[in-house]
Amino acid sequence: MAAVIAGPNAALFWTVVERLKRDFGISGNSLVTFMCNSVAAAIAGPNAALFWTGVERLKRDFGISGNSLVTFMCNGVAAAIAGPNAALFLAGVERLKRDFGISGKSLVTFMCDGVAAAIMGQNAELFWDGMERLKRDVGISGNSLVTFTRNSVAAAIAGPNAALFWTGAERLKRNFGISGKSLVTFMCDGVAAAIMGQNAELFWDGMEQLKRDVGISGNSLVTFMCNSVAAAIAGPNAALFWTGVERLKRDFGISGNSLVTFMCNGVAVAIAGPNAALFWASLKRLKDEFGISDNNLVTFMGNSVAAAIKGPKAALFWTGLSRLNDKLTSCGTMRIMCDGVASHTSSPEWVDAVLGVLHLTSAVCVRALVHKSPTVAMAGAVHAHLQTCNSSEHKHFERGVCVGDFQRKRERVRKWLSDE
Repeated sequence: MAAVIAGPNAALFWTVVERLKRDFGISGNSLVTFMCNSVAAAIAGPNAALFWTGVERLKRDFGISGNSLVTFMCNGVAAAIAGPNAALFLAGVERLKRDFGISGKSLVTFMCDGVAAAIMGQNAELFWDGMERLKRDVGISGNSLVTFTRNSVAAAIAGPNAALFWTGAERLKRNFGISGKSLVTFMCDGVAAAIMGQNAELFWDGMEQLKRDVGISGNSLVTFMCNSVAAAIAGPNAALFWTGVERLKRDFGISGNSLVTFMCNGVAVAIAGPNAALFWASLKRLKDEFGISDNNLVTFMGNSVAAAIKGPKAALFWTGLSRLNDKLTSCGTMRIMCDGVASHTSSPEWVDAVLGVLHLTSAVCVRALVHKSPTVAMAGAVHAHLQTCNSSEHKHFERGVCVGDFQRKRERVRKWLSDE
């Protein structure tokens, strides 16, 4: 950039910056990002006219300008619209709009996975054939196709292993009941790479084992795979993963749909990672000391607990959990951990605030208060209020907190506090 603004084309550069601001709404930080994508070279190069024609057309025909244009340029587009294959690129963009319903913001997102290169490359026909096949045979087009192609699919259907990809997609549909929108979601976790990689057989063996031994297939398998499972079953620590799954079933009563939910919080990484021993010791402690296992453990682990038990504040987490459990054992500490409270349990100030409120009201009321609003400030405000109100006001307050859905609870609490 320094060479441009101090070089022979400096005047041209400044004219361009003004035009980008005036005609396309790009300035400030957006301009900084925009210039990172070979744009400076394109607007001062021999094909500058092609660049401007392309940008004008993107704005006029596809509704892409401002920040969307900034993002769009991040995917090799600047080089494409000002290069020798500019006509091919724009023809491809037209085809995406006409045949697949992809334009505007959807087109911006769609270009994020090597699509610009694919529609102009030597395997462009493979790409288009793949797109047609996804639409015709798998029922994926429009926004679903945009999402689908973000998962290395563009490279897959136009690459040397395209045949492997299609064989894999057929097998997913035939053996596991995964197609259409379910396939879109399924591809979100490195599956495209797994079914074509050197460990493809490990992946398929793992899929069969999940279906046969764990009872996970169809949509449940789709959800399950979104949690780094594809990498786990086809990676170097696959044996550790399977040992972990067996152990979850045997020692903690977690399998089938419960296992699907359980994997949603980094568990696949935890059981096959360097801190696996700590993870298992923590699960045992939750079961032995706090009585949390089976489905309760599944729910409990969904609240950032997997991260808390192996993080830098793990000792504080256990201390906070013990303090809460001493007072809330009859109501079940697990229930109070809903919606991110695990991280707060590592804060002595938060535990102090909750226990302070608990001295003045019921455990049910405390649980309702911290549910989805686990802040020291809220607990402190409630504590201060309860210290001054009479018994009638106290009962009125508890009814306001404990009755109705959470949004109403929170608004009643806030209104009550503000009125006071």
